[in-house]
Amino acid sequence: MEQKLDRQRVQDFARKVFGLYTSSLLTLLIDVGHRMGLFEAVAQGPGTS
Repeated sequence: MEQKLDRQRVQDFARKVFGLYTSSLLTLLIDVGHRMGLFEAVAQGPGTS
């Protein structure tokens, strides 16, 4: 029995996986920024030269 590949379902799945990947990467980068004190430094206002 031969099954045909449903390209729309494959594309939907790929988009979902890519969305999960980018969301998890964003979460990781936010965590790194928090641990490094980036957000606290930005909240203090502009730096001086």
